[in-house]
Amino acid sequence: MNLNATLLVQGIHFLIAYGAIRFLFLKPVLRELNQEKQELDGLESVLTGNKEAYEKERTIAHTIAHEQHAYFAAHTPQHPQDANEYCHVPTIELAMPSEEQEARCVRSLRDTILKHVQEGQ
Repeated sequence: MNLNATLLVQGIHFLIAYGAIRFLFLKPVLRELNQEKQELDGLESVLTGNKEAYEKERTIAHTIAHEQHAYFAAHTPQHPQDANEYCHVPTIELAMPSEEQEARCVRSLRDTILKHVQEGQ
């Protein structure tokens, strides 16, 4: 074969390979890319439509929050300056032990400690 025939056959093979690759690989990929672009465009249009609804809901919620704040500020009880008149806590008087009771308690503790020390040795 001569050079011209070889180039012609290689050109035909190239066109067949290009067509096969385009049909088998490129066409499905382009189809998926177009579908994804359409889905993204649809989501973008939904988001722009929802943005107006979101702003409306946000304004309503903001208004309700201000109304609640004003209500609670108006109805919060005021604490008196002298809190003792409402918050009186009774005091408890503790009886102090007599010297005899104190001495008896100390002796009892000393005897108990000595008993435990002797048992441990």
